[in-house]
Amino acid sequence: MTELLCWIDGVVRPAESVSMSLASDASLRGISVFEGIKAYRAPHQDRYCVVSLHSHIQRLQVSCELMRLRVDSLADRVNEGISALLKAETRSEVYIRPTVYLRSGYYGTVADADLVVLARSAADHRAPLRCSIATQRHVPASAYPWGAKVGAMYAFFRLARLEAVERGADEAILLSTDGRVAETPGASIFVVRAERISTPRLEMGILPSITRLTAIEILQRRMNIEVIEEDLAPRDLCAADEVFVTGTLDEVRGVLSIDGQSIGSGETPVTNALLTTYLAACRVGDPTPPVGSAFFPGHPS
Repeated sequence: MTELLCWIDGVVRPAESVSMSLASDASLRGISVFEGIKAYRAPHQDRYCVVSLHSHIQRLQVSCELMRLRVDSLADRVNEGISALLKAETRSEVYIRPTVYLRSGYYGTVADADLVVLARSAADHRAPLRCSIATQRHVPASAYPWGAKVGAMYAFFRLARLEAVERGADEAILLSTDGRVAETPGASIFVVRAERISTPRLEMGILPSITRLTAIEILQRRMNIEVIEEDLAPRDLCAADEVFVTGTLDEVRGVLSIDGQSIGSGETPVTNALLTTYLAACRVGDPTPPVGSAFFPGHPS
């Protein structure tokens, strides 16, 4: 199977067969918004469980509004694209990326935008992370529409991640302009200490992550562990019993060390229990909150 499939203009095709003008505002200025969605093939069934699809589509619509991108029938078209792609899929876990972008028009106008939906294999992102505190600071909430998932923002996130890799780490941890813990380039951060879990507040300008919300609800409703949204300093990470991150691709992923300093004793019972509960719901499919699975037929195995 082609590694990267694409649904565009109502047709599924290999992504490498699709071209875009270098003069488009998506190319020139990165004017696009997107979602990252995970689909799990149900065990012994020819169908996929797509996690929190309704919530992802809602956030994509909000992103379009905040970035002044107009797309007709967005929810219907995203569902159509995902359905067409998954009917061609046999892989056990699929990463789906609907993207709304300016293929034509001028960036100084409110122009009609286009939709493309990509699908690729979701690589295993479950090994514990070695992290590094980034020297660059997170863009403050007052500087951009932080409720939107904007493609251009990831140019900044890329630099933070490259710096972390150059330091021998796997991922960066971004701080706010006043030194508080914000997020990683692709995930939300949680701290476990003395049976108490904390995570940074959304008001700092971090992405309103859907997986973050799902994790909070699982922890509080199913595991009876309270989660506090509060300001965190880097020292809170280093003094924690456990640190983990949550995101579409990371799912629930433990942090092994930060700038070479090990986290806790190395035992991660909360992280492990949360990951087990989360994956069980995602793989079998749970249409009720917080997972909110939607079901689509896959290619017969």
